[in-house]
Amino acid sequence: MISLSRTEIEALIDLPSIAPHIEEAYRLTSAGEINLPPVGHITFPDLNADCHIEYGHLVGSDSFVIKVATGFPSNAALGLETGNGLVLVMSAKTGVVQAVLHDEMLLTDVRTGIGGAIASRVLARKDSERVLIVGAGPQARRQIEAHAALMPNPLRFELWGRNTERTKELAAVLSNEFDITYSDDLQTCRYHHDCDGCEQPFAPFGMGTCWNSYYGCGCRCTGQARARSKPHKTYGCDCCRSCDAMFRSWRSVTCFSRWPYSRTRRDRAGCDP
Repeated sequence: MISLSRTEIEALIDLPSIAPHIEEAYRLTSAGEINLPPVGHITFPDLNADCHIEYGHLVGSDSFVIKVATGFPSNAALGLETGNGLVLVMSAKTGVVQAVLHDEMLLTDVRTGIGGAIASRVLARKDSERVLIVGAGPQARRQIEAHAALMPNPLRFELWGRNTERTKELAAVLSNEFDITYSDDLQTCRYHHDCDGCEQPFAPFGMGTCWNSYYGCGCRCTGQARARSKPHKTYGCDCCRSCDAMFRSWRSVTCFSRWPYSRTRRDRAGCDP
């Protein structure tokens, strides 16, 4: 049985190598080829905390995966990470545990960053160069790393967060690796960027051929809007397949704070309520 620590897992991560597999997983999910039961959810109201148990199996694959991810925002006052968890890889033939990945939310954060970059690459104009990152939480760095590694053009980033000092500090740190500046005006800077990113439910706006929102998906290839309450269907073009799969993965590119999801996740992203 394989057992890896967070440090060991991080040393193996290569974003350009991982991204095609994640993108294909989104397409297979949209095509109904992934057995993806509803997410298990445990809440701890007194602590404003939660735990998600997620699982999936690619039809025909020899293995399946179970992921446990927690969010305890009060950990920050204790000097602990607010997110934690692990991933189990198990045999789909015998049920035997094949690997225990003690990633402590690393794989979730990396996958989320890659998912945002994949969506931007599919949906944004081909000449996009300016990216607004909303929020200065743990996901901000992952979104920037993934966009810089996966988008076709060199990018300029602008970072906005509700915690001004933390946002300025993060922008200063990341400026050693990326072309990034701090912004103090979200309403204004939104209109000067080609795509916008943060760790929140999928709702990119103004990014090219397709858009998603709280209410559904509208694409020029279909000319129709689809409410999320309607039965799942597969679309005929790559942009719709990608946005639909991204929605089903519930994390993503742009923040609409009206989304009725866990406050813990919004706090983790650093987004305004």
